[in-house]
Amino acid sequence: MRAHKGAPGGIRLVGVLGLGMLVVSCATPLSTREKGALTGGAIGAGAGALIGSTTGHAGAGALIGAGVGLLSGALIGDAMQAQEQRPAAAVPPPPPPLVAAPPPAPVVVAAPPPPPVVVAPPPPPVVVAPPPPPTVNLDINIGAPPRFVVVAGTPVYYAPSVSYNYFFYNGGYYLYHNELWFSAPYYNGPWTAIAFERVPPPILVVPVEYYRRPPGHWKKHGPPPWAEARGHEEREHRN
Repeated sequence: MRAHKGAPGGIRLVGVLGLGMLVVSCATPLSTREKGALTGGAIGAGAGALIGSTTGHAGAGALIGAGVGLLSGALIGDAMQAQEQRPAAAVPPPPPPLVAAPPPAPVVVAAPPPPPVVVAPPPPPVVVAPPPPPTVNLDINIGAPPRFVVVAGTPVYYAPSVSYNYFFYNGGYYLYHNELWFSAPYYNGPWTAIAFERVPPPILVVPVEYYRRPPGHWKKHGPPPWAEARGHEEREHRN
């Protein structure tokens, strides 16, 4: 009889608790934690009432089950609410597509221009200088520097006191001896034999009377024999 009486009382208690939870949930919006606590309390009260009814204490079992369910539901709701409030992890954007860089342009190294062709000038011709004319040791002694007198009508000078065919012209001394011409840098030598072509023309036109020792076949007056031949060549060249 005790168990029979306790069962209806426990069932009524569970009904009251469930109705109260329904009213509360409909009256105001509940948070996830509150919903979990009410749900857990209702489930715990029902389970406690069923268990308590087997021992004849359905009401006590319902209260104990409601308390345990309320606490457990609150914890579970709290965890769910925290999970809901946690911001969703931002999905990282996909990495940009890999764009292959174009290959570097080939480096074109221009070949240096060829060096200019330098044609070496031909070597200068080898000029063999003629041997210097021999210095002749003439047995002629002029002595002291003589006095010179100008030959009339010419730039040539002669020495009246010297007994040789001896002349001075343009800083040089000239001597006609044994049908050869000689020249010297000083009035008394040393004497060097020279070709007829190297004798200055003004000397070659000196009249015969200014020669102190003219050859025997020469005329006593007038130009020397080569002067006439030279004048004839010059006239032919002008013509």
